[in-house]
Amino acid sequence: MPNLVTFALGCDLLREANRVMVIEESDVGKTTLSPQIVARFDLEYISMDRNG
Repeated sequence: MPNLVTFALGCDLLREANRVMVIEESDVGKTTLSPQIVARFDLEYISMDRNG
């Protein structure tokens, strides 16, 4: 898989995915973004957030 993908290719890859891991520094929006991804692509949401 390439390191840089277009938005359209990213969406195609997400449609085929059975899981997605969102990793980033603290307080940048993972908790906001993740539920939106799972809702859009019908994936299961599992939070591993240490803050609750």
